[in-house]
Amino acid sequence: MASEICETCGEAPATIQCIEVVAGAKKIRMVCESCLAEKGVVIDPGLIKKTASHLFEAIPSLGSAHLDPTSRNETGTCVECGLTWLGFKQNSRLGCAQCYEFFASEVSSVLDRLHGATQHEGRVPERARAQNDRRRKLSEIRAELDDAIRSEDYERAARLRDSLQTLDTNQDEDASHGAR
Repeated sequence: MASEICETCGEAPATIQCIEVVAGAKKIRMVCESCLAEKGVVIDPGLIKKTASHLFEAIPSLGSAHLDPTSRNETGTCVECGLTWLGFKQNSRLGCAQCYEFFASEVSSVLDRLHGATQHEGRVPERARAQNDRRRKLSEIRAELDDAIRSEDYERAARLRDSLQTLDTNQDEDASHGAR
């Protein structure tokens, strides 16, 4: 299988596929890592999520290509189902699961305007509230722990691990006392 040549420089082997969608038509562009690097984008598999935002900023200068079906295209149309924001406003329904991500900022502002918040905060029984608070705290600590490990801050990671273990132990004790 012959390797493709970068469409930007015309010399190096193209190792990255960029997809451009305009008015529902898909165009695939192949580029090399060095052309992306010239645009300030370095692909590191371990940091791909952090790099994605920089990659999407650099892609328009390579021909307005999009790598993600939820990223913006020039027409403001969901790449997956073709729904436009105007179509959503007329029908008050999103067309597919990708629409939730594609129109996330618009949907968020609509929810904020209609409900005064983008997160449900209804009434919760006292016992469930404590459980939800504990779950939320555990989730936050786990996210911080992942971040500490990713940034190689092992001392902070150890403290966070200990906090998780303490919260888990307290939860087990509370559960055994509450199950009478």
